[in-house]
Amino acid sequence: YFKGFSASSRPIIAEDKLFFNSGFGMSTAIALQLGGEGNITDDIVWINKKSTQARSSALYIDGLLYMINTGGQAKCLVAETGDELWSAHVGKQTSASPVYVGGNIYTFDEEGQTTIFKPGRDFQKVGENQMPDGFMASPAIVDDALYVRTISSLYKIKEK
Repeated sequence: YFKGFSASSRPIIAEDKLFFNSGFGMSTAIALQLGGEGNITDDIVWINKKSTQARSSALYIDGLLYMINTGGQAKCLVAETGDELWSAHVGKQTSASPVYVGGNIYTFDEEGQTTIFKPGRDFQKVGENQMPDGFMASPAIVDDALYVRTISSLYKIKEK
């Protein structure tokens, strides 16, 4: 049923569903109803094949899924239906997963661009920043600090 999959992202459980992406082969977002038995294809709630993330993990915030595809395009899907609410270009080639910190979503591309936007049913960009080199790794959040690793450096970002 599913061919060419090589998922590298973290699945999400919310709303009694399992949300995951297919990986490199077909770049498809899928929602499965939890609690089924046997053939899991019977538990598919929706499939979205419209250029979803292949490497990075999605975020689930207040009934919406946020994902960044490898081309740097952010998408917001309704978790219940898989319908796309919006799509916006937030960078170039992207491998790192977005993170949700302090009411904002942060994305990091392979050329060093960080884009910040608000979660919601409409795209609302807050800002962007250019680092000297790019991001491949997903950032980590520890206490009140954001740790980001570029190709050559590790940064700790924190309010004073």
